[in-house]
Amino acid sequence: MLGAFPAMSRHDTRAAVAMVSGYLSLLTDRPPWAVVEACGKVRSGEAGLDLSFCPSQPQFAVVVRAIVAPFESRLQKISKLLQAEAPWPAEPKPPAARTSPPPDGDHARRALDDLTWRKVRREPPVPSVFELDPETWDQ
Repeated sequence: MLGAFPAMSRHDTRAAVAMVSGYLSLLTDRPPWAVVEACGKVRSGEAGLDLSFCPSQPQFAVVVRAIVAPFESRLQKISKLLQAEAPWPAEPKPPAARTSPPPDGDHARRALDDLTWRKVRREPPVPSVFELDPETWDQ
């Protein structure tokens, strides 16, 4: 990024390294990809800064913060969502105690009907005409 500005060509390697370390020390809490993207924006003129001079460290930090801002906003929303209380109770309510129906004096009839129905279900089904064996028809 610094090499794109003509005024920076007069600095030697030590001065350039010192300047770069100043930029980077200001942005230690920002992701490296955002710094690289900001360098590209400054170099291409998309950062909205004066192209006659190299940006100052605070100006460059503003560009990096603008790149990271939408991601930080989304992260804050997600963090709030993850820390929110659930809309339902944490522990399920115990089921209500079951009560037996009031006696109606007809329990014996219902029990016999139930046994009859179970017996019908256990008996083998009547075979169809296609399943009958002609040799055993009269048995």
